[in-house]
Amino acid sequence: MRSAISLFFAGLFTFALLASCAQARVGYVWPLTKRFGLSGIFGEYRWARLHTGVDLKTATVTGLRVRAIEDGVIYRLSVRYRGYGKALYIRHPNGLISVYGHLEEFENRRLGLEDIVSAKRKETGEKYPGDIFVSVQVRKGQLIGYSGETGYGLPHLHFELRRGETEPINPLSIFKQEDRSAPVIRRLIIRPLGPDSFAEGRHDDLVIWLKKASGIYRSNKAPKVSGKFLILANAFDTIDADNHCGVHKIALWLDNELIYSMCFDKLHYGSSSYRAGLVFDHRYAYFPPSSYVYKLHNRYGVADPWIVACKGRGILDLSGEPGLHTLTVKAWDDAGNCSTATAQVNSARQRPRQTRPQAVFLTRDHSRQSPLVQVWDDFAEVWVPIPRTATPEVARAVLLTANASSGQRLRLKPVERCIGWLSAIIPVDGRLSGPITISIGSAAQNNAIAPRTLASAVQIVPKAGGVLQMNGLRAEFPADALYSDQVFKVIRVRTQALPGVPIVSQLVRKFLPEGVPLDKEVFVSFKCPVRMPQQDVVR
Repeated sequence: MRSAISLFFAGLFTFALLASCAQARVGYVWPLTKRFGLSGIFGEYRWARLHTGVDLKTATVTGLRVRAIEDGVIYRLSVRYRGYGKALYIRHPNGLISVYGHLEEFENRRLGLEDIVSAKRKETGEKYPGDIFVSVQVRKGQLIGYSGETGYGLPHLHFELRRGETEPINPLSIFKQEDRSAPVIRRLIIRPLGPDSFAEGRHDDLVIWLKKASGIYRSNKAPKVSGKFLILANAFDTIDADNHCGVHKIALWLDNELIYSMCFDKLHYGSSSYRAGLVFDHRYAYFPPSSYVYKLHNRYGVADPWIVACKGRGILDLSGEPGLHTLTVKAWDDAGNCSTATAQVNSARQRPRQTRPQAVFLTRDHSRQSPLVQVWDDFAEVWVPIPRTATPEVARAVLLTANASSGQRLRLKPVERCIGWLSAIIPVDGRLSGPITISIGSAAQNNAIAPRTLASAVQIVPKAGGVLQMNGLRAEFPADALYSDQVFKVIRVRTQALPGVPIVSQLVRKFLPEGVPLDKEVFVSFKCPVRMPQQDVVR
């Protein structure tokens, strides 16, 4: 009975969500004289920001006629090397603003727009003079320019609608796009939250791959979870073509109870459009080519316009509810097509899995491994290799100390997680501020493990803020800044080393802002010795 009632209210919510996101479609004209489909929609991932319009396909050609969607006044032209390239802005009588980006050419025969640009270039001496403010009256359907590929991207037309200068709205709330295919939900991701939380015995993200059966995306596995965890979902929409576009709405239920939902109908420049890290996970999302992994939680409690419903910030905790539980994710496109995915999880107490770490941050050579640090959202874990022949007494005698640049020190408790490896949890909770190094020593009389400090390549910058510095490179992270880091380039220099000069492995690390507060991207380049000095080797 309870399940039937829950399903009724879930269905009621689905109807309400569709209704709340729907807006009346009025008699505007399509910006292009022909329709070739869409290659991008509102709210999609664009690195550190969210897409504030839709991308209209132009059949991979330039020069298509672009027209005003309604009567209005062209009040701004923009000519830039990057971004929207050549763009045109129209203010309409009802207060809406329409934007047309990546144009090849402005209309000049009747409107004289290219002549205005030429005059501005002569005045400024700049090929790309930026914003040019004008006042040119246009009628609905009137030719205003030609599609192109100026700025960023291949040939297409970027089209936006705004309420005033600062609030982009979803153009597909006004324009109807034919679409008979429902979104695809490819995988769900379980992310343990905190050092006492595990998914199948690990702190790592656990990926649940889905297969479509009887119209629903399903998994035949029920992984074990314990503690608190978050859910992410990989979903996209094809729009009746070979596309990987984002979805319009997506929601999460636990045992038929709504946990979180979001709907992309509006954004806000300066506060929400550059917070892609609150919607998408930088570790999985990328563009181009497109891959969208949505965070089905509001972990930081931020009030953003896309959030429709949220319970407990989307943090799931089944500690007191052992047994099987059902996760349900639904995704809608702008045409109202809906897809459903379900997967079960088994809430059960579990010990850490006896496996070695998946990745080595710093290696000495192909045969030996150096200590490494894995950084999670709320804590870090240091892994220390020990000889496979070491006795339990030697392993228990290992001393690990976290040392902050401010002089703070914290003794860690190493645990033998698997043969040849010890691990210890490093709290990232403000007790240690600034960059951190790890000292390794031994209380055993034979000093089987020589005291040492990890190379600065494995420094941790906690959320309390700090400075990451290495080989003359410096990056400052303000307090409370939330970054998600990615290694996107690894170069191994294989030339023969000169006497006294180690072979170098160069890692370029990119830090993307998660959106609280609004921070710019940070790039840091590390050069780590592959062959470490003999006295630094853990024996």
